Amino acid sequence: MLIFENIRMAFISLKSNKMRALLTMLGIIIGIGSVIAIMTVSSSLTTSISDSFQEMGANNITVGIKQKSEESESTSNGLHFGTSGRTIESDEEDMITDEMISELEAEYLDKIDAIAISESVGSGTAGYDGTTANISVTGVNEDYFESEQISLLAGRMIKTADNTGTKKVIMVSDVVVDNLFGCDYADALGKSVSVYLDDTYTTYYIVGVYKYESGDTVSESTDEDVTTSAYIPLTTGKAETRANDGYSQFTIVTSTDVTNVSGFATEIENFMNTYYVDNEDYEISTSTMESLTESMTSMVSTVSIAI
Repeated sequence: MLIFENIRMAFISLKSNKMRALLTMLGIIIGIGSVIAIMTVSSSLTTSISDSFQEMGANNITVGIKQKSEESESTSNGLHFGTSGRTIESDEEDMITDEMISELEAEYLDKIDAIAISESVGSGTAGYDGTTANISVTGVNEDYFESEQISLLAGRMIKTADNTGTKKVIMVSDVVVDNLFGCDYADALGKSVSVYLDDTYTTYYIVGVYKYESGDTVSESTDEDVTTSAYIPLTTGKAETRANDGYSQFTIVTSTDVTNVSGFATEIENFMNTYYVDNEDYEISTSTMESLTESMTSMVSTVSIAI
């Protein structure tokens, strides 16, 4: 009976002090609502950050050569760098070879989905019948598009057969097609464009058209003047630039079975450095976005707790 009597007295007190009761309830509602709102925003922001890094290749590992030094430090995303002030120009003997990459792929066949390799060729224009469009040309292998988020609108991407020899084929954006031809994207396939790079004109044939995204631009401008990426076979790109054999870096797309990307990156670094034991100037370094993602998530959580 004492419980019911206390409840009855509480209702009588609320009824006789309506304003005080209303303000108290309002304070409680606002307080709880604020906590829920903060936690909801924190959770949404964390998810958004994770999704963004996932789209950028959170499970990718970048492998590249770096100059050796007596002392070294590590960034938050796992990339190592030296503190020595000396600079030594890399040569062909320091580059990562196709044989090294093949042996790496064979060693970790179950953990690697693709190995993306690219070579910057340069910026210039693509022309047709007196009309031009600005492009930035990159030579790529067939696995390159496994590490990049690209939406194909017509045709195909660069494939293995294109990298046999120096095929003169090119994959361009919808912006280039709109500017040069003003036709359906499928109708642009097979058409020739004259690519002007380093005071030289080279004829390429369009095999694919992809959807241009504003975040992929090399320079922001109007739709007519914007510079978009164009892709040619890696072998063709190296022939155009007369680059040395080998590569300064490449990207590994890990399989879904790899849960610890940073740990796998260290494993790859150790494996690749067996080829650089006798190299006095350069060694292999790896970097991932996994550690950076964790740092950003931790930062957001700390801010939410503080608020």
